[in-house]
Amino acid sequence: MDFHNYEVGDLVIILQNLEWDEVSAIQGEIGIVAKIYEPNDEEMFFDLGIQLADGGVLPVWLPEVERLVYEP
Repeated sequence: MDFHNYEVGDLVIILQNLEWDEVSAIQGEIGIVAKIYEPNDEEMFFDLGIQLADGGVLPVWLPEVERLVYEP
């Protein structure tokens, strides 16, 4: 998994049901990358913050999401 494949604003699909701190997402839900956490940050052990349609932001690890890529 590579952080360089993700940018703020990328669309991602949630690959499994997730819940963290009263925010939840279901498998197949679409979200937007709102935050990319520093890999060396000792206080935040997640990789990305995903903005969900209901307004919540869910912290995730890279294997829990897949970036949606448009290829014409």
